Amino acid sequence: MVLASNSRHFGANTTRMIPGWPIRWYSIGLCGLLLASMPACSSTLKPNWEKLAWWKKKEVVDTGPTIATPQDRINKLHQLAKLAPQRGPAQLEGESQDLVQVLRKEEDPLMRAEILRTLAVYPTEAATKMLTAGLKDTDSDVRIACCEAWSKRKGHDATRLLSEMLTSDTNIDVRMAAARALGETGDPTATAALAQALEDHDPAMQYRAVQSLRKLTGKHYGDNVAVWREYVKGNSPPEPSLTSRVKNWF
Repeated sequence: MVLASNSRHFGANTTRMIPGWPIRWYSIGLCGLLLASMPACSSTLKPNWEKLAWWKKKEVVDTGPTIATPQDRINKLHQLAKLAPQRGPAQLEGESQDLVQVLRKEEDPLMRAEILRTLAVYPTEAATKMLTAGLKDTDSDVRIACCEAWSKRKGHDATRLLSEMLTSDTNIDVRMAAARALGETGDPTATAALAQALEDHDPAMQYRAVQSLRKLTGKHYGDNVAVWREYVKGNSPPEPSLTSRVKNWF
């Protein structure tokens, strides 16, 4: 098929057409010549499905190192405390040492309090030292957490340390926490410290001491501070009858 005067110089000299041919035939022929002249480029007409599939891939954005939130750290501490009873001595020692290292560097008092609450369930020497030192922390919330921790540990050391907190700390909330913790120890010798709390001028402290004495001794003197004072002095005032106690409930 000849569409031009010079087939080697296609483009500029395509002026002579074959008479009687519709123009669409010339267009078809022109397309055929173009395709024939580009055999090496036929592969480029095939779509690259790997590139076209970009929309299927979820873009991963690098946001840098992940920083644990305070709640994440607290949840981790709660999990450690929950699993501690299942640990062996070596693992308990290792975990308590790790907690001690974290505690020494911790600046947030609320996190220090949570770490100390966790250490309460670790029966290790390292944990004991930190719980003792925590009673001298500058933050009252940390000292309160230590009182709670010692109430779980119980024993003679717990009674001694809590009694000292009850009589010497200058913060009323810490002293109230110590009085409450003494009632949780189950140690009869804690009665002596609670007896001093009954003489406190603050009615709230007197009430807290009564509640702890009630739990510690099993006696039923109600909220009558005067009767409890008689009891801690070694006297044996009669307990109200069951009927009287029931009436006081209403």
